[in-house]
Formats: sequence, C-alpha cells, structure tokens
Amino acid sequence: MLVHYGLATRSSETRTSGSNQDTVGVMEIRGGSEHPQKDHLLLACISDGMSTLATPEIASRLAVTTAFQVLLNGHERSPRPVSAVIAANEALIRRNAGAELGCTLTCAAIHGNRLSIAHIGDCRGYLMRAGQFRRITTDHTRLAARVGTAGVSAAAAKTHRSAKSLTKSLGEKSFSSDYVDRVDLDLQNDDLLILCSDGIWTEFEDAELAACVLHTSFGDLASELAKTALARDPSDDASVIAVRCR
Repeated sequence: MLVHYGLATRSSETRTSGSNQDTVGVMEIRGGSEHPQKDHLLLACISDGMSTLATPEIASRLAVTTAFQVLLNGHERSPRPVSAVIAANEALIRRNAGAELGCTLTCAAIHGNRLSIAHIGDCRGYLMRAGQFRRITTDHTRLAARVGTAGVSAAAAKTHRSAKSLTKSLGEKSFSSDYVDRVDLDLQNDDLLILCSDGIWTEFEDAELAACVLHTSFGDLASELAKTALARDPSDDASVIAVRCR
C-alpha cells in the first residue's frame, strides 16, 4: 500500500514568546523495486508540550526526535512505536535537570498496509473509511473517563475546566510500557488517517471535523484545519498530520 501525506502546524498568535509548543514530523521510506508497496514505510509523530511545565517546546521536540531515532533504528525489522514512546519518556527524564519537562506523544507507523500507533496524552488519531469517521485513540485526561457517566456529554467535555488536565504524559518516573495505549489495524485503499493536537480537535464538533475531512481536497486539508482552528482560538497551537492510503 502506498500513502500520501500532508502536515501543518501553526503557532499561537497570543503567546508572548512566539514559540510553538507542538512538534510534528513525518518520514517516508520507500520500498524496494521488487516489493514497493509491501515494504513501504511511513512514520509520523505528533507531540504537544505541557504549558504548565518548563520549556514545553523543548519537551515536545525532544520527544519527537527521540521517537524517530528509535523508529528508524528498527525499521528494517519492523517499526516499534511503543518502544519509541518509552525511549522518549526516558529522554525527558534524563533531561529533567532542575526543570521538569512533560508532553504528550502519538507515534504512528504504516508498514505495508499495517497501521501501528502508540499513544499517550490528548493528541488524537482519527480514521475516515468509506465515509465513516471515527476516533481511534483515547484521551488521557481526568474528564475523558467521565464522558457518558455522571451526566457528562462529549460536547460538554470540550469546555469543561478539567478537559485538558492530563492523567498520563511523558516525563513521569512512574512510566511503564503498560502506560502506553496501542492501536493496531489493517488499512484499506482510500482510508484517511488524521493525527492532531488538541488545538485542532477542541475547535471542531466531531460532525464538522468529519465533514471537513470528507469534503476538503487532500492537498489543502492539513493547512485548512490548522488555519480554521487558530482563527477560532489563537491562544493555542494547532497541528495536524493527514495521511491518505492508495
């Protein structure tokens, strides 16, 4: 299976430092001439630094850089997103000298037609298949576990005061491999994968986001989502990776 991708990240327009606390990256390794689709590999990572801690932009950058190092070292055998997330956490702990660092991290690897995701925090992964749009990751926030219970709806959760209060993140010494969520599934032709930071998904109702993904040309999709999200809330960074399977 061959894939096409696009990405966009836009910085907050109100943060005085002007820094972008999100880090996104995509790497593509094309298959050999004998098996170009079977051996094709796409690696994608997105991270959002925790603004309540020191230098969030450094935390997210370090997490993504470390994750790619692990993913690339193992790509000849098979990509290892979970190992990449664990290594990123260890890198942050080593760097935590006098200034605590923390961030979210979602790593995706598409090898042939197999999608593997390792995820911690509240960046999100979505899948569009045959016109049906669904979220394939779970938010690690205090409120996420209460959605559907105690009278908390998904719509109300987006504006709740604890909506962005993380229960899991990188930079924690109590971290273990069981801490990391895993998603594994087989992709199909015309599937569309979205990875995005909370600066994107908090600004769209699910139905509106699905409509944008369905009706926006793929070449413009990532930039349009980021531009729209930032226009609605200029106080947060907005980052998205879009991947289309063919």
